[in-house]
Amino acid sequence: MSNFFNGIGDFMDSIAYIYDKICHPAGIYRINFFKHLVNKYNLNNPNFLDMSCSTGETCILLAENGFSSTGIDFSEQMINISREKALSKNLPCEFKVMDMRKLLFEYYNFDIIFNNSLVWIDSLNDVAKVVSTTSDLLTQDNLFVIDIPNHNHFLITYKPYHLKGIKLEKEAIYKIVRYDNHPDIKEQVMKTCQTYVHLDYLNGKQNVYSHDFTIRLHSLDELEEILKKYNIQIVEIIGDYGLNSIDNIDDCTNLQIICKKLYLESGQYENSNC
Repeated sequence: MSNFFNGIGDFMDSIAYIYDKICHPAGIYRINFFKHLVNKYNLNNPNFLDMSCSTGETCILLAENGFSSTGIDFSEQMINISREKALSKNLPCEFKVMDMRKLLFEYYNFDIIFNNSLVWIDSLNDVAKVVSTTSDLLTQDNLFVIDIPNHNHFLITYKPYHLKGIKLEKEAIYKIVRYDNHPDIKEQVMKTCQTYVHLDYLNGKQNVYSHDFTIRLHSLDELEEILKKYNIQIVEIIGDYGLNSIDNIDDCTNLQIICKKLYLESGQYENSNC
């Protein structure tokens, strides 16, 4: 089992209250990207699923732009914050605590299913479980959008240490990311530690939260092989939500892989086991 699923819920619970202040999980560029997909693929009244929604920012921003949005996450505290934010704005969002490897929806019709967390899953078996349960929700009209770091760009720009901080009137928050090894070109696996430091000036407190991860810089080839196993094909690849041209792929920090389920003229989904 992937290291990602060991203790991640507790860690994300602990940083939920400061997450939005330091991470800025969604921007207008991402929202415009999904609006572009809706227009390009003729998705009327789009219903959106975020498979790792954190504090729900992407779902909420899309709901403000006419989407019906659902978000899932491991972290109960992240989901609680998501619900509070949506309720305060009276937006049609639904949030659930759920394992992305086993999507459980009694009723569903998601036009776009979004996953930007595969990088945190170092086990290809667990990646396959995510793809398998996603495939069960897809029809020929839906889109599966995968966001992954661009392996080539990561190798070129690699730094062993990153520090990000924000200072406010009553507090300061720092996010520290440390990589224990240079990415292995063959295995593409790295050990990393994330640390969040919250300095509460008002109450004279310092809180430190850390968690060790193993990440995997998945290649397009290995993802495509897993997708094909579950009757899903890549139809388009975009760089940095359209901000950079895929023609200069090494300049793209992240890749958005647009996928659809294979469908035969007879109306039956292709069986990859035949």
